[in-house]
Amino acid sequence: MEIKEAIVQGIAKEANSAEVTAKPRQHTSPIDAQMTKLAADLLEVYGKGTSNYGTLSTDLETYAFPRHLQRYMEGQQDFIAFSQATANLVVAELKGSLLATGGFYVFLRYMNQGTDWLLVVGLKTKEMTSIDEDSLDLRAALTLDIQHLHEAARIDLDKWNQGVQPYLSFIKRSGRQDDVTKYFRKALGCTDYTDAKFNTETAT
Repeated sequence: MEIKEAIVQGIAKEANSAEVTAKPRQHTSPIDAQMTKLAADLLEVYGKGTSNYGTLSTDLETYAFPRHLQRYMEGQQDFIAFSQATANLVVAELKGSLLATGGFYVFLRYMNQGTDWLLVVGLKTKEMTSIDEDSLDLRAALTLDIQHLHEAARIDLDKWNQGVQPYLSFIKRSGRQDDVTKYFRKALGCTDYTDAKFNTETAT
């Protein structure tokens, strides 16, 4: 895997609140050992949780994400502007999801086995116990909860550019969990793919 571009955007929101604030990052994240490990961990967990395939909505008046993606791919937007615009779409949808909370949104564009991919993942934080190496005192620390990907989508950019369907996969929870997290798929305009032949082939 070769990471081409990466960035993390933040969104602040408490449960049972309609107040949502974007926390934009103004420059791309360094592609270092930490980012490489994060990407590898995310892809491993994503591969285990993905069961839904689809496309992006063609209703460009209602769903702006495909337009931003097109501008980015054509060089009219850089990766920073593209990720900020996408985060703002998530912010708009979060305002109508009372129970949902904010988090950190990781944007990864990477090459793997000759395919150009875009992965967008929403992560929450969890508290863990760490230790001060000098005093040996225990202390609380926050870490990204990589094992629970409630919001994630991946686009095969080669297929998307060629119009080959389905080029999109995403994580979709069931029941009440899905009601809380569907704002993410709505922000991106994710549409389920229902072609019976494709579903039969991927199930075998």
